[in-house]
Amino acid sequence: DAMQGNDVNVERNQFPANPENKNSFNFHEAQDQNRIQDFFADPSFPQDPQVPFQSSNRPTSTQNKLMGVGLGLLLSENCKILDITIGGPCYNTKLECGDVLTHIDGNLLYGKSFAEITQFTTGDEGSQANLTVKRGGSLFHLRTVRRWRKLEELPEPLHSKKPAGSHLIIPPSSQSSTSVSPLLEMVKQSIEAGLQRRDLKFIERLFKMHGALDRATSVLFIDQDGLLQAMKELDTHKQVTDDDVRRRDLLIRTFDRNKDGRLDMNEFARAIQAPSPLEEWARSLPLARLLVDALPRRAGHDSLRTAGQLTQEEIDAVADGFAYGLRRLLTEQVGQLCESFASMDSSPAPEEGAAASSKYQFDVPKLRCGSIADFHVGLASRIGQPHLDFMRVMESEHCHGSGAKRSFTTVNYRITTCPKLEWQYVVQRIRCPEGQMHSGRRIESIGKLMKDELAIEAKLQEAEIVAVVLYSGPMYHVYNTVLRQYPEADYMDLKSSGQLFTTTIHVLVSALQKVSRVTRLEPERPLYRGLGWDADLPALFVESDEHGCSGFTEWGFMSTTSKKEVAIEYSKIKEGNPIPRVLVIAVGSVDRGACIARFSQYPDEMEYMYAPCSFLQQFGQRSVEATALGVVELTPVRVNANLKARTVEELLHQKKDMHVTAFSYLVHEIEHELTEIAATGRAEERLRRDPSRDESHTVAAFLGRIVEQCKD
Repeated sequence: DAMQGNDVNVERNQFPANPENKNSFNFHEAQDQNRIQDFFADPSFPQDPQVPFQSSNRPTSTQNKLMGVGLGLLLSENCKILDITIGGPCYNTKLECGDVLTHIDGNLLYGKSFAEITQFTTGDEGSQANLTVKRGGSLFHLRTVRRWRKLEELPEPLHSKKPAGSHLIIPPSSQSSTSVSPLLEMVKQSIEAGLQRRDLKFIERLFKMHGALDRATSVLFIDQDGLLQAMKELDTHKQVTDDDVRRRDLLIRTFDRNKDGRLDMNEFARAIQAPSPLEEWARSLPLARLLVDALPRRAGHDSLRTAGQLTQEEIDAVADGFAYGLRRLLTEQVGQLCESFASMDSSPAPEEGAAASSKYQFDVPKLRCGSIADFHVGLASRIGQPHLDFMRVMESEHCHGSGAKRSFTTVNYRITTCPKLEWQYVVQRIRCPEGQMHSGRRIESIGKLMKDELAIEAKLQEAEIVAVVLYSGPMYHVYNTVLRQYPEADYMDLKSSGQLFTTTIHVLVSALQKVSRVTRLEPERPLYRGLGWDADLPALFVESDEHGCSGFTEWGFMSTTSKKEVAIEYSKIKEGNPIPRVLVIAVGSVDRGACIARFSQYPDEMEYMYAPCSFLQQFGQRSVEATALGVVELTPVRVNANLKARTVEELLHQKKDMHVTAFSYLVHEIEHELTEIAATGRAEERLRRDPSRDESHTVAAFLGRIVEQCKD
């Protein structure tokens, strides 16, 4: 909530740190391997525990000797200037972000440690600092004076000499706690609004204030205009923008369960408390861990019990320490966010037509997603039943018919091929062209893979390994076209040629089920799936049906990875995708993917596969993460793996069971008919009149022998 404003100025109480105590905070030891933070000196953080803190005074000579006054610069590890502190000694000079600081007072900075650079940057108040700066291919010199700057001296409005969107660093104030800056007041208002947004009693009052009574049902509801007014009341800027209108429409679509265009009290509360993108980003920050780090622990004592016994003095010290850590954390994270947006802004615009279906991507605006009802129907209703002569039929599906030589091009690695060629590369061991063996692609022999420990443990048959290897290469494109029935023109071509790869797909599902059962689970390790280009999650994912259920059935095979960086790459963030998203999939003992890296043509991707007709639903709250490539939205989901399809052994056993059951029924029918014939034909009477009969011969025994012969 504090980030709804621009910046926060936090005044700290005394939080002593002893250089001799390894467990206390020490400014000169506050290091980061990736960044050097040259703090504008903080008088509210005394280094001598014997010197009492007085917030209204400047630091004593003892404190200045230990800390000194800094230059107000944020430097990278190669001394590039990342930020210039507003009001600091280098503010309103010719320095710019991107300049490289090479020398201070003639001292070369390259190769120096954090502590050494800190000695050069800090000095007594009023002392001069002679800087040598590199910009482009030239050097220039600059002289500045180290001095404290009160907050009331800062320019209004606050701004820094950085591109729009860059973060600010406000030096800690040395003023009295009775003085409140306009910036801090704005932050406090934003925090109050956030607290109200989480107060159910306030939400109920807001609902009654802006709601209307349905006279037919005597039920209170809030319509679109009322929701917009409520959102305006909760916000601090008080101006309705186009973004507010779009967010309002999204909230109604998401939380209006009965689809009447208005919200009841429960729906309204959920809509008001729905997180914003900024809150989703803040959720990714390790604030809970930071607080735990600030809490004192006593050896041999229960840490939770110790926390429950903190004195007010200890609580104040923890709060000050947390504020110190929060300042460092925000400096780093806001800087990373700034760099992420800069990276995205510099990315090339996506090429026209580049948003075709990809192996690790949902082309959701065109994807034919199913509902929860489709999940219960299963795969067979989608593509039919397989033939049980697996290898022979799989070869026919890939090598015979008009579609066997039909070329297609994959999006992920831009490989142009056809089903017949892929069968020849994988099964017949015909050498694949070198031009297609890039990006880490390899094709192992089926015989070698049959001897792999995982194949033996999963009891995979030859046909199953062939299917997995084919899918891990370019053939994923064809199989998912059949399952998703998209692109429609390509699907109709395959259907008209009678090549829907039904048997291959069933065999592949069988392999995935068997491999998933022996795939080792890593504790609390999720799987990831990138959503690329203009892809967006379907409406079914966020909108509840009449039963309160949300989510969708993925018709195709779902490829995921255990490597987050791979999923981020497949979100097409480097190619300029404006809405890069990554699904974060929780893995369970039953609902888990099959790791096919051992059989994959691209083993470095660490690919985990889910069978078709799996069901996806949101599980938890979304977050936003700033990465080196840009800002990515992380959506936690739960996948219910569809287990209705059978393994190849179960399919064969099912066929046998069907035949045995049918024959058993026929034998029973024969026995019944013979009994009726014997009765109506007076067989017993005729047998008694037969002079040649043996006493041991009976009609029942005769019929029994016939039935036994049928059973045999």
